[in-house]
Parts: sequence; C-alpha cells; structure tokens
Amino acid sequence: MVLQVKVIPRAQRSEVIGPMADGTLKVKIAAVPEDGKANEELCRTLAAHYKVRRSSVEVISGQTNTRKMVRLPDTPESITPEPSPPAVSTSSPAPDPSATAA
Repeated sequence: MVLQVKVIPRAQRSEVIGPMADGTLKVKIAAVPEDGKANEELCRTLAAHYKVRRSSVEVISGQTNTRKMVRLPDTPESITPEPSPPAVSTSSPAPDPSATAA
C-alpha cells in the first residue's frame, strides 16, 4: 500500500493525526528535518501506528519535502489510514438520584 503523507516536523511528539480533506495522511514528527532524521522518525511512527516492522516502511518519494509517498505492506491493520477511534467505556452509567423507586 502506498500512502500520501504530509509531515509536520519539529512537533512536540510524533503521532498520526489523520486524513486531510484531500486524503493525504497528516503526521506530526518530533525530529528535525535534517540528515534524514524526520524521514526515519516518520517510518518509525507509521510502523508503530500500523503495527508493522520498521524495515517494511519506506519513503519512496519526497525525501526532502513535507509531502511524501510512503510504502507500507498490505496488512489488515493498514487497510485504512485513519487513526483508531477512542475507546468506549462499557461500564454502566451512575444511577440517577432524582429517579427514586416508590
């Protein structure tokens, strides 16, 4: 699978933000964009997000640009570029004190 990625370097932390309006995946990277450090951090971040090995993630174009094409292996976890939804609590809600049994 090949993803279009927009990289935001020098962020507070590295994280996948999600898809932009044009379908490009937005990713914040903590590394500085020099000597390939941001590209390496991008590959590590995407590998962790999609649960694949770092060695299987590769920047195939845009090495010196914030817009990049990145190749990932086709796995069930990498079918959609969207981040995982937040966890939903399964605990029952607190009882309503105004609803008293007669």
